Amino acid sequence: MLLPHSALNYTPLPCDICSSADRSHSSHGTSASCQAIRAIPCNFAVQRQMQALRTAELNYDAKSAAKLLADGFLLTSTDGNLYTKEEFLQLIGDKSNPLELCEYGEMEVRTYDTTAVVFAQVHEKGFLGGKPYELNGRPTFTWVKQEGAWVCVAAHD
Repeated sequence: MLLPHSALNYTPLPCDICSSADRSHSSHGTSASCQAIRAIPCNFAVQRQMQALRTAELNYDAKSAAKLLADGFLLTSTDGNLYTKEEFLQLIGDKSNPLELCEYGEMEVRTYDTTAVVFAQVHEKGFLGGKPYELNGRPTFTWVKQEGAWVCVAAHD
C-alpha cells in the first residue's frame, strides 16, 4: 500500500538505494517532497519484513522468524502476558496450535531515523491449547534498523 506523503514522518538517513551518506548527489533532490519520497523505501522494507514474519508464522517456520526478531524482542498479548523471543518462537513452531489464517489489512508505517512503528489491522484464526480462537485486532509493531536490517523489537496485540 502506498502511503500519502503527508502520513510520513521522515528524518534523512543514508541513501536507501546506494547507501551514500551524501544525499545531495545527482540522483536525489533536496525538496521536501523528495525527502518524503525517500522515506518510502524504508516503509516498503519494513512492510516486507512484516509480510516475512506473517509467512513464517503461517509456515511454522521459527528459524526464519528468529532472523526477523531482535534478541530482546517482547510480545504483549491481548491478555496482558509477555512473551520473550524464545517463547514467541516456540509458539510459531508449535504445529499443535494450528494457525489457519493470518491476514494483515491496512498497515501504516511511520519511520523515525532507524526506528519504525507499524500500526496494522490483523485477522487471525486458529487454535490455541486445543481451543479455537478468532482475533480481529490492531496490533502495533516496533522495528529498528540494526546492522543494516530491520528487526522487530516489540509487538503489542
